[in-house]
Amino acid sequence: MTRTNHTRTIGIIIAISVSLVALGPITFGSQAAQAQGNPFRVAVSGSGLGQIVCPDGQSFPARFGLFVEEEPNGEITGGASISVNSVTVKSAFATDAHVTPSRFTVQGTETIDNLCGGIRGTNFIPISVRGECDDSSTIRFSAENGQRGTFIGEVECSRISN
Repeated sequence: MTRTNHTRTIGIIIAISVSLVALGPITFGSQAAQAQGNPFRVAVSGSGLGQIVCPDGQSFPARFGLFVEEEPNGEITGGASISVNSVTVKSAFATDAHVTPSRFTVQGTETIDNLCGGIRGTNFIPISVRGECDDSSTIRFSAENGQRGTFIGEVECSRISN
């Protein structure tokens, strides 16, 4: 290779390198954005009245409350509670949330179960809450220990841009 060809080859390599450095953010920017997670904060909140049913069939009129937020980084805060005669008998923190404009599903872990002969205090029973996002939503609660509840109330689901 002559000196002229060698210089030309080095010039081409430098030009390609500069082009890749300049175009890199354009070409790979979407992958970087995907790696940063969902750009929205997702929230579901609501309450309702209904019945909580024990595995033995005994039921109680109850009030249900829910507030859960999922941050763009995936961090989930909030939880659910059920009260009978104005006393909280069940409480759980959220561990997962799937929210659309019309439906929601929240998974969690109970921290209080003072109903149906439940162990008082912390017992970490998995729970699930699901329903529609509207003014007359049917909210369904279930716990791995067999307790079930159906409540009618108002639930708001939202996606908030950060």
